[in-house]
Amino acid sequence: MHPFSILTLGIFVAGYITARWDLVTRLYELAIFAWDHGVVVWLAIVLLFH
Repeated sequence: MHPFSILTLGIFVAGYITARWDLVTRLYELAIFAWDHGVVVWLAIVLLFH
C-alpha cells in the first residue's frame, strides 16, 4: 500500500473509533439523566399498566 493510503486509512479508523466511543458515552449519559429524572420508572409504569 502507498504510505498516503495507509495514513488515510489510519485517520479514518481513528475517526470511526472516536465517533463510536462518543456515541456510547452520550447514550450512557442519557441513561443516567433519564434515571435521575424518573423517566425509566415512569416508562415502566406506563408500559405495565397500559
